[in-house]
Amino acid sequence: MYGVTIPKNTGKPELAAEFIKLLLEEPGQQIFIENDQPPIAPVITEGRDKIPEELQPLVE
Repeated sequence: MYGVTIPKNTGKPELAAEFIKLLLEEPGQQIFIENDQPPIAPVITEGRDKIPEELQPLVE
């Protein structure tokens, strides 16, 4: 199981959010599939309020 996060001390949180968005949207999922990795299935069990607004629609 893999996880992805945006560190609190990142200097570029917007850029980090864009990268995560790439991983979770169709182009990023396709890259995983093409490299014989199962696609990421984002499930958030706690801390949903800490997810950047632009990533909210991409998580369950």
